[in-house]
Amino acid sequence: MPAYHVASDIGGTFTDTVVIDQAGAVGRYKSSTVPDDPARGVLDTLVLAAEDRGVDLEAFLADVDVFAHGTTVATNAMLEGRGRAVGLIQTRGFGDTLPIMRGFKAGGLDEDATKRFRTLVKQPVVVPRQRTAEVTERLDYAGRVVCPLDEVDVRRAVRELLAAGAEVFAVSLLWSFANDVHERRVAEIIAEEAPDVPVTLSSEFLPRIGEYARTLTTAVNASLRPVLRTSLDSFESTLSGAGLAAGPLLMQSNGGLATFADVERRPAATVMSGPVGGVVASQSLGARAGYRNIVTTDMGGTSFDVGLVLDGRPVMANTTLIGRDQLALPSVAVRAIGAGAGSIASVRGGVLQVGPESAGARPGPACYGTGGTRPTVADADLVLGYLNPDNFLGAASASTSVGRAPRSPSTSPNPQGCRSRRRPRASRRSSTRGWPTWCGR
Repeated sequence: MPAYHVASDIGGTFTDTVVIDQAGAVGRYKSSTVPDDPARGVLDTLVLAAEDRGVDLEAFLADVDVFAHGTTVATNAMLEGRGRAVGLIQTRGFGDTLPIMRGFKAGGLDEDATKRFRTLVKQPVVVPRQRTAEVTERLDYAGRVVCPLDEVDVRRAVRELLAAGAEVFAVSLLWSFANDVHERRVAEIIAEEAPDVPVTLSSEFLPRIGEYARTLTTAVNASLRPVLRTSLDSFESTLSGAGLAAGPLLMQSNGGLATFADVERRPAATVMSGPVGGVVASQSLGARAGYRNIVTTDMGGTSFDVGLVLDGRPVMANTTLIGRDQLALPSVAVRAIGAGAGSIASVRGGVLQVGPESAGARPGPACYGTGGTRPTVADADLVLGYLNPDNFLGAASASTSVGRAPRSPSTSPNPQGCRSRRRPRASRRSSTRGWPTWCGR
């Protein structure tokens, strides 16, 4: 009986799956990501893998021993502000920890934005002050109780936060990493007042010194828990319904794998799940080929990611930067710019700019023929002959859409005379019939 190791990654534009059999043979499969139902894109690739082996999907999935998955669900939810409303409970007198932040205000900004001192402001607060409650209690640096926990005060705080719209709770009390007795009791009271509401304790999730970093990371984790749980539950039920018996594993930011059940409690540890997979894979391939120092690049539909492997090990970072928020969680160091295949080109102030906006999977680049009209990196690569439309995605539907790409004079990237000095040359097998006028035919 064959046994397969399967890994999948859902990107902003495409979903990729790799299948390795017992003999070490590798199969690669790609399909368009389905934004409304990401698991569907994975199933589409698995159907291709099953067809490649002459069996139906159920029979193929029954022979899968290991299924690993990389996701950007937590990343996108954090960047787009789609996390759940957090009710934050802190020690009395420390409720302004998140609004005060740190003195350095330019984290996550590019050089130009950093230099605009008149417009340089701190990023939005993860938890607004109206959903932050203070309770009476105090421990000292050694974890000794200086002021007992006022349980009546805690119940008041929980009820006020629920009335303010809190959907999840985060608890970050002073010096709780030295003694978690008060945080555990607060969690018990929350369970009594709101039995079905998820709670994240800083003493359990991130027991380390650093009040701001610990509180921020705990709050972010709390906000992401329902989002990731919904996604993973749907993903797991879809795959198990299709016949997958092996419990799927999820890539974490530190390059390791964890079960879905473990990850659902620590979603903030997966915010680099997607990009990290490429670095870990490059490390493995480099080791087999005898290379110990590697620059890794990963060009997706939305971003271009770069990582490093030095002396056979991925370079790690002590923190994870997402947007402008620095989470106190270790991760494989990956730097990304908004220059993927779907990144949209535009002209601003007479200068050509690529990204960060992306055409994504829907409508996608113009050359896909799925409704996109704006110029992207993929369109430019096809016109220049870097992509072969007759062999793209294994001669899938994208190859037939080149001639159907809509004309869109209004989206020309050259409205202010930023025209190429020479006409791009298409490859012999590339057709530019019917291309938008900005293609430089």
